[in-house]
Amino acid sequence: MAGENLPDVLGLNLAEAIVILENRGIIPQLQRTAPPRGSGGGKERVVRVLPVKNGVLELTVAAENWGY
Repeated sequence: MAGENLPDVLGLNLAEAIVILENRGIIPQLQRTAPPRGSGGGKERVVRVLPVKNGVLELTVAAENWGY
C-alpha cells in the first residue's frame, strides 16, 4: 500500500470518508480520540490517516465540537 495512490480523506467527515474508501476496496480501521475533558459531540472528522497493511487504512477521528 505504501506506493499506491490513496484517496485523500483527511479532514472529511467520517461517513463520507468510509464511503470513499470502501468504493476503492480499502477497509477503514477506526481509532477515536478526544481531549481529556471528553468530546462535546457532533460529526466526527478524520484527523489522521495511517496505512496499516495492504488494503487497510487506520483513520483517527475526533468530534467537531470539543465541549468547551
